[in-house]
This record gives sequence, structure tokens and C-alpha cells, in this order.
Amino acid sequence: MKSWETFENNIASYLSDMLRDYDLEIKQLGNSDSTTPDIEITLNNKESSFFIETKMPLSQTSQFVVEIKNNKFNYGENNNFKSNIFSNEIIKVLK
Repeated sequence: MKSWETFENNIASYLSDMLRDYDLEIKQLGNSDSTTPDIEITLNNKESSFFIETKMPLSQTSQFVVEIKNNKFNYGENNNFKSNIFSNEIIKVLK
């Protein structure tokens, strides 16, 4: 097992232990697919859920692809999500 897998397992176990008295379900989803959330927490009494991303201290986070076209940085055409104010600000700094 790779270190990030152990880390993700430990986080899911920790959350399960800390939240065991609440009416919720914790599912570990992520694996190595960065387009899928790592952990889903479902609030059973409200039938709603939210997601948690786990990152080791020396990991990359919030990745998106930047392409160079005509000697300028641009938001990559093959990103899974549309650019937003945050990605636009990062690209503005790169320019």
C-alpha cells in the first residue's frame, strides 16, 4: 500500500471513530483518481452529503492544467471543470 493510501485510510478511520455517535455514513471513494472526492459523508437524517479531500502535507492540491499558447499561459482545454475566479487569478499571476 502506498503512503497516500495509508493516509487516506487513516483519515477515513479517524472520521468514523470521531463521528460514530452521529447518524451519518462515511465512505472512502477517492483512490488515485483526482477527479473523484476522497471521502463522502452522508447525513442520514437529512439524506444529504458532502465531500472531503485528503492531502498529505507535501502533496499537490486543486490541480488544473495550464497550457502555453502563443507564449502565454492559458487555462487548459482538457480540464474537467470550467475555469473560475480562482484559476483565472492564478493564470493572471503567471502572465
